[in-house]
Amino acid sequence: MVLNLFLTPGLGSLVARRFIAGTGQVLLAVGGCGMVMVWFIRLLTKEFALINDLPVSEDTHDGLMKVGFIIFGVSWLWAAITTISVSIEDRRKREAELKEPAKVPPRLN
Repeated sequence: MVLNLFLTPGLGSLVARRFIAGTGQVLLAVGGCGMVMVWFIRLLTKEFALINDLPVSEDTHDGLMKVGFIIFGVSWLWAAITTISVSIEDRRKREAELKEPAKVPPRLN
């Protein structure tokens, strides 16, 4: 749960053996984060040009930032849904194990 929600969306899903969901979540998270980083580098380049009186492009590609955050948010929500799904499945397995009597092997003399 911690891997999936607080570190990188998708890593916890991969650990939980949800390979398709985990791969999709990681790809979306990396893509969204990459888009935000490209926007940020362009913003820093613009600010550097302003400080040094160089010609400046007015477009900072704010749309890139917004789309990047949305894509990352989608990956995080998908990771949260997968985390809830894995938690429910785990709880059901534990409840089923408690209902069944423990299978103890026969004692050897």
